[in-house]
Amino acid sequence: MLSLKISTLSEWNQIFDEKRKPVINLDLRGKTGKVTADIVRQIIKGAKEIRDRGMHIRLKSFIRGLREKHQIDLSKKTITEILIANDLYQPSSRRRRPKFYQSLKQSIPSGLLSLDGSDFKVIIGEEHHKFNVELGVDVKSFHHDAYSITDTEISGGVIKVVEKRKSIWGTPLGVLIDHGKANLSEAARKYFQENNIELVPVGPSNPKGNGTDEGAFSQMKKVIGPIILDSTSPRALARSVLDKIIEVYITMRNRTPRIGECLTPDQAIARKMTGEERQLYRERYQARRRKSEDPGRQIKRDRID
Repeated sequence: MLSLKISTLSEWNQIFDEKRKPVINLDLRGKTGKVTADIVRQIIKGAKEIRDRGMHIRLKSFIRGLREKHQIDLSKKTITEILIANDLYQPSSRRRRPKFYQSLKQSIPSGLLSLDGSDFKVIIGEEHHKFNVELGVDVKSFHHDAYSITDTEISGGVIKVVEKRKSIWGTPLGVLIDHGKANLSEAARKYFQENNIELVPVGPSNPKGNGTDEGAFSQMKKVIGPIILDSTSPRALARSVLDKIIEVYITMRNRTPRIGECLTPDQAIARKMTGEERQLYRERYQARRRKSEDPGRQIKRDRID
């Protein structure tokens, strides 16, 4: 006598036929094919050919092509794992989500925040002013978002940076810091504990351990350069401030490519032109000048006016 436990109608359809006779379904999982080195090579070769053509790998069509062209009959999971292991497919793909999840994604930070301070000097006339700048940089995306300017390195500046980041992206999971007194002070430790933020110290005398913020400060100081303001008169001070702002803008603008272009302005201007190219453009500019100086065109412009 056959004894079966059936929980749903779909299982009934799989177990019995139309005449209510038991149907034996063979479980072929793991038995459709074995993964050999040659099969892996063919899968990698096919994926690289698609990538070299500048196309994305569509798993359904890719698996169908393997089955039709190379008689490779493997499951989607197995082929995906082979592609991921050879850096040919992302471990997770982007999926459409409702607006609720989109807003939730924007409010949750990436996770680890790199936090450090550095000294900046501002010269106004003959007076030299020194400030400490605390900067927060996301370790994953290198996104700069929160900073604090204080006279010296204090725990209040550290807390202010984290609070500002919380207001933008939410509470980080952890903060990467060095063994500075402000970072590991009692007030800072209490704040991190109350907000459920993990402290990730990089160890004493180890600037490379917090390389994210160190690199950020290095690039920032290279862009800003020395800050020297003329205080001889209010207009001279305003002029020097404007001059510094324009200098920073030009530096950053030349590092950013225009929309639709791959090269930055700095890279494009550094490209050397050949003699033939220079002569070709020179003739083109001369032809344009002769065309604008043509008396016939001047008569035509006067008539249009």
